[in-house]
Amino acid sequence: MSARMILDSFPMLAVMHNSNNAELAMASPPLRAIDLLGDVHLAATTDARCWTLSAEKVIDEPLGQGDVAAKCAAIESAQQQPSSGPTLHLISTWGDAYRPEVSLHISNSNNTHGNGDGPSDFGALNSLLGVTAYTASVYMTARPLCSYTLEYDNTQENITAITFLVRCPRTFHSIICILRIRISDLSSVALLSCTLPDELAELRTLCTSNTSLLRATPLGLLSLILDQRSRSWERWVTQVWIESNQIEGLTRLAPADWLMNRLPPARSRELAADPDKLLEQLRSTDVQICHGQNVMAFAARYAAFCFESVALVERARAGGGVRLKPAARAMFEDRIRFMQSRCCSVQERFAEMRERHRGQINVMFSLIAQKDSKVNRAVAGLNLDVARVAAVDSRTMKTIGVLTLVFLPSTLVTVSTPFVSINPQFPWSKWGI
Repeated sequence: MSARMILDSFPMLAVMHNSNNAELAMASPPLRAIDLLGDVHLAATTDARCWTLSAEKVIDEPLGQGDVAAKCAAIESAQQQPSSGPTLHLISTWGDAYRPEVSLHISNSNNTHGNGDGPSDFGALNSLLGVTAYTASVYMTARPLCSYTLEYDNTQENITAITFLVRCPRTFHSIICILRIRISDLSSVALLSCTLPDELAELRTLCTSNTSLLRATPLGLLSLILDQRSRSWERWVTQVWIESNQIEGLTRLAPADWLMNRLPPARSRELAADPDKLLEQLRSTDVQICHGQNVMAFAARYAAFCFESVALVERARAGGGVRLKPAARAMFEDRIRFMQSRCCSVQERFAEMRERHRGQINVMFSLIAQKDSKVNRAVAGLNLDVARVAAVDSRTMKTIGVLTLVFLPSTLVTVSTPFVSINPQFPWSKWGI
């Protein structure tokens, strides 16, 4: 998908609504470096679900090719009507527009419903979410991201909508969330995508089991992402800690009662016998620890972003004299606070493992130096043996030289006597006696 097609899919100006719901999305600033947008990777057909949560009911429906555009049109039409309460429309799919091997399963083909000239699923969804040319980079980066954009009314003084953009990683797998909240009644539309289908199913289950939180505030979706990720990070740090613990057992840097002993015996003997392979395993674990520290630094930033988000929504709603109920805000902040504590524990564990790994690396270099020293001593021993053999050969050559000098004069005297004569008549005979 080219950069020009991407720009065509994003709204530059939102449609102005009536005075009851006066809402104007500010124009995107001119984008000078259009080539920086790059490409997004989208599937040929749409495969998504729409989970709708209102005060009365919950609706979960599949969305195929063209259904997303039709659903977005229906949601936008419903937003023009007087609101009976906040409604959350969560469109979820799997894939990542940044990675071609797992393309985002939202099609950019024209709407197949009707005459086929309608907006694409991808374009209609981004228009509804308020994604602009510069915020579209949430699709085109692998880096962690948490930010928001504001939309104002005609007077350009009152906030009418806030769009939250999140990319939450775990190694190469990210959760992407774009959440647009209308300030007047807290109705919201969200796109949720995961690289792994299992993680997407887990998040859908979390949404189903936490309807009270999402009814209290749509920001609960941000806390559910942190909930899923915090447990995923804990499993990850446990796995890395086990690998580090096994290496500490081989290098004898940990007490015996600390060892997990989960390494297969054959692998343990292989690593113990070859320091080079052990160092390779150590470096692999160290790479994960370094990346883990980076990810957990983002986790702390994301938790702070969640607290900032609820404060931002409260400030925006204060102009209309409407605020979140204290219980609703506490329900959200208590979850964030608890998961923030869990993330801090994971971050501290990664920092601890990094310090312990430095000691293991020093021990490994010492073992390799000892191994090289043994090899050098063996080579020196071989050189000594070669020198001894050369000395013996030298003495042998000296003995041969002495014997030659002793017997050569007597040989010449013998040849000069009449007992030995040369007969020129016999060319086949060189000597005659």
